[in-house]
Amino acid sequence: MILCITHSKDFYNIDIFFDYLKAKGIPYFRLNSDRLNHSQRISIHEDFLN
Repeated sequence: MILCITHSKDFYNIDIFFDYLKAKGIPYFRLNSDRLNHSQRISIHEDFLN
């Protein structure tokens, strides 16, 4: 699993990268930093895919 931290207005290059990941069967999660606020929490666990 790859965490991709981007901006919501990023599209061309990140779309090419996501197409590459999809073609290789690599899971990813896109996190748009501009859509976060200080009161949100993110929890990441090793067993995320299980």
